[in-house]
Amino acid sequence: YMEPEHSDRVIEWIASTLSQAAFVLYEQILPSDPFGKIMVRNIASRGCPLKSIAMYPGLEEMCERFRTQGWQWAVAKDMDVLYKHMLDREEKARTERLEMFDEFEEWHLLMQHYCLLFAAVDRTTTPTMAGRRAGTDAKVDGPQNEDTQAQHERGQRVPLSWLEAVGDPIAQA
Repeated sequence: YMEPEHSDRVIEWIASTLSQAAFVLYEQILPSDPFGKIMVRNIASRGCPLKSIAMYPGLEEMCERFRTQGWQWAVAKDMDVLYKHMLDREEKARTERLEMFDEFEEWHLLMQHYCLLFAAVDRTTTPTMAGRRAGTDAKVDGPQNEDTQAQHERGQRVPLSWLEAVGDPIAQA
């Protein structure tokens, strides 16, 4: 585990160096509630202190961390939300048979203290995804092949970037 200023520099370096990048982060959150305090203490007792959790304790702080380091887009969900809304019923039933719980409250509490974040940057086209979501519909700039240029000239909608093609993998949860 790294000091936040060092990991922030890595996050910023990737966003500023690569014209297209995606970042997936699985991280602990919510250090201040009773469960979070025990989680932080237990992990630290194993020699792995969570050095960034105080600075980035929740989902919004995690997303803002990436936005301030140059990422155009970031979304995070806790693992409980993903478990409840992204796994199909059959997969949930299968996994629940693997671990016999008397009560699922502890499972859900644990899952609420871990998150999955997806961040992306794409500077190969303009406007940015943020501008696109804000309702602007400008011409496609940047690298184009003959097909996308012909689509644009015919007035057909051309995806602005690979981000648009990939979409938001976890926002629907």
